[in-house]
Amino acid sequence: MCRRFLFFAVIIFVLNAGIALAADPVAVGRLDFDQLKPTPADQKMATPLVFPDVNGTGINVTIEGPALTVTDLFEFAHLDEIRGNALITNIWPQQDGISIKFSRPVQTVGIIAGDFGGDEDGPLVLRAFDCKGQVVGQASAPWNDGQMPPFAPLTVSADSICQVIFTSGGEFAGSTFLDVLTFGS
Repeated sequence: MCRRFLFFAVIIFVLNAGIALAADPVAVGRLDFDQLKPTPADQKMATPLVFPDVNGTGINVTIEGPALTVTDLFEFAHLDEIRGNALITNIWPQQDGISIKFSRPVQTVGIIAGDFGGDEDGPLVLRAFDCKGQVVGQASAPWNDGQMPPFAPLTVSADSICQVIFTSGGEFAGSTFLDVLTFGS
């Protein structure tokens, strides 16, 4: 009797484990914008920027913002410790921010953002919205006058995030760099 019970218990465990393993894997995406060519100073990029199937997640990412440009961070600041490209809007002050939409809901969104000490840009704010446009989360960080890299990480988590908007404050609101975007479901 005990062997038969143990046999069935093992079969049920194996079947349940198989079902759990067959479930959708966690999708994790990362955009660092280094694959984009820097925008010439007298131009702005055509928006929206669309990144299909980011890192094989099956999730498309659409990014929009007023006068959105790609900037080579080393060419901008001439600091050896920071390299690569980042997104920034080139109309200041502006409160619309950089909008990032996901083709299907995600549960976590993170960014790395900041500036190079020329003015106060705080607070840096990452606001998350569900698919109905309701705010479901927010993260913020100060960015004081004179503050230099490393840039600040901001992360929001919720059951269903369809869009985030990144904004910054100060006299030249919106004049901060979005260096890295990550998301997971």
